[in-house]
Amino acid sequence: MPAPRPSEHGAKVEAREGLSPRWRAWRFYNLGRVTKPAVVASRWRDWAAAPKREAARRVSRGLEAALLLILLVGSAWLRLYRLAAVPPGMFIDEATNGLDIRNVLAGHFMVFFPRNYGREALFIYFQALLVAGGGAHPIVFTYSAVVMGMLTIAISYRLFRALFGWRVGLVAAALLSTSLWFVDLSRFGLRTVALPPLLGICLYCLWRTLRTGRRSYAIYSGLALGLALYTYISSRLVPFLVVLIWLAEWPAARRRWRELALLVLVAVAVFAPEGVYFWQHRQELALRAGAVSVFNPNPNVEGSHDTPMESVLNTAGMFFVRGDENQRHNIPHRPVFAPWLAAFFAAGLVMAAARARRQQPYRWALLWLVVMCLPSALSHESPSSFRALAVAPVTFVFPALAFEWLAVRWRAWHAGELLAGAAVLASAGVTIHLYFGVWAHDIKTYWAYDGNLPKVAAYLKQQPPEQTYFAVDHRSTIEFLDPASQQGRWYREESAAIPIPAEPQNVLYLSAPTAELKNIAQAVLPEVQPLPHTTDPAGGPDFYAYRWPAAGAASLLRAMHPLGASLAPDFQLQGWELVHGAGGPALDLFWRPLHASGPYDLYVHLLDASGKQVAQSDRLVWPVDEGPTQADLLLTQHPLAVPPGVYTAEIGAVHRAVANRNILLGQPIGGVVRLKLTI
Repeated sequence: MPAPRPSEHGAKVEAREGLSPRWRAWRFYNLGRVTKPAVVASRWRDWAAAPKREAARRVSRGLEAALLLILLVGSAWLRLYRLAAVPPGMFIDEATNGLDIRNVLAGHFMVFFPRNYGREALFIYFQALLVAGGGAHPIVFTYSAVVMGMLTIAISYRLFRALFGWRVGLVAAALLSTSLWFVDLSRFGLRTVALPPLLGICLYCLWRTLRTGRRSYAIYSGLALGLALYTYISSRLVPFLVVLIWLAEWPAARRRWRELALLVLVAVAVFAPEGVYFWQHRQELALRAGAVSVFNPNPNVEGSHDTPMESVLNTAGMFFVRGDENQRHNIPHRPVFAPWLAAFFAAGLVMAAARARRQQPYRWALLWLVVMCLPSALSHESPSSFRALAVAPVTFVFPALAFEWLAVRWRAWHAGELLAGAAVLASAGVTIHLYFGVWAHDIKTYWAYDGNLPKVAAYLKQQPPEQTYFAVDHRSTIEFLDPASQQGRWYREESAAIPIPAEPQNVLYLSAPTAELKNIAQAVLPEVQPLPHTTDPAGGPDFYAYRWPAAGAASLLRAMHPLGASLAPDFQLQGWELVHGAGGPALDLFWRPLHASGPYDLYVHLLDASGKQVAQSDRLVWPVDEGPTQADLLLTQHPLAVPPGVYTAEIGAVHRAVANRNILLGQPIGGVVRLKLTI
């Protein structure tokens, strides 16, 4: 059939549009085709149904907006409810941030903070802004984590909506928001919580870059990638994740190579200051990572020591079998998913693996899951939900994919939607019960978060200015909340020597409940006065406090027999005194630290007239290791359970191994001091 001749008016219009005669003929030929009755009827039905489709889209958008609003309000409640009380106290690592924040607010800016094995700077500067506005209070630090947690939830929804659709994005964000894992760590003011939102922004803008080619998205992705490297140690894996995604999206990445090059340039420019710092301080780059590495035979960790295979298997099992053992991060050993939700996670994981070959979003999810689990899989204390927090958002995509599959397959019964809604509500209910009930009321949680230390700081503010000695290991919280305490003298809780001033003065001793000081203060220090203390939720002491008046110190120093024996280079044995108490005779020794850096074994071997050893007393001792420089003496008391007679005391000092205090290292330092005693 020949194509119809165009009208004169149509020819003029098409001439203005620059169409060739062949294209004009094709247009009118197809115009004739669409005027056939069947085609017209079909188009008429589509046109008539358009208002209904538009109304359905409006309802869908309204439902999505309403559910998103409910999600954000519920997420905020889970993170703000009882924030001043749960978690209790202020953990030492948060307070260490506070000490650096004090320096920042005084004008001392750094791109990396070397204290406490080194910490990236971004989150500390964010907390500094909050402290500047809200004051130096524990709740300010927990609130900083709340902000990052809310950002993570919102960004996760936006990213997963782009990858898988709005229903998957909403369910994944809701499961993330209501999980015990993310509720706990988004109320804990440490820098790891700053990585997930920046990772989410980086990946979302990368997705948009590859799909649209817009350079603005490339710039934002590079900016987020560069800033992410200022958050936490595990962020150093993010560039590798991005590169793997490029390889998984190779056709699109090759088309967008100019935009990706711009992304790299922006990320490098943002990272440059920290990169220069690490170039100048190479030992700090891997200091903390090396300390916890699964390949380190002597790690500095408080949890389990694992082999590489154990660590990998433990990390894989954290989702189903056995979770994080750390009381601060979890109800010990509880897996991420309850058994019923773990089944949907497994189903979604299998589905993603099956579809990854043909569909890029599933490749993204699987790569994210594997790469960002590595910080836990390559470290001791595995599994560590803290180190693997950057994998939390994508973890909850997999059960959401399973629910979406059900929603599509059984659309008539709305099975997927109902199950997803029930799962979110059940997750929220379980988390509320576990976090605000079981976990918050567990006395182990109180001590894991140093719940006693804010009370110690408040107690110190009520005391008169005087020389203070602290037998407390977790010091940063007290020093941050009570800056005057930084003028005190600090030593290890396990030390069995009592530091005393070389000149008599009023002294306040403050002891952690587990410190050795509480066991020996009243037996060793004459006229010492126990002071009242606060109690923990179980009724036990938060701390012990003693005041030693100058008169008691003077009487003790007057009774000392001067000796002045050198045990160089670490000590000088200043003097001794033989005392008699309820437990029998004992030998008080006064040690002057010279260049001491414990731990030490300060010992007395008692020999009878024939040279046979009849008694021995050893004391694990650390010198004062923090505070203004001044002359201290270390006082140790050694019981001598022997009958009356003349004896020779051999007195010496030996190093103990830091990793194992029961191991003695080397020979007596500076020789052995021999002293004649008549008991």
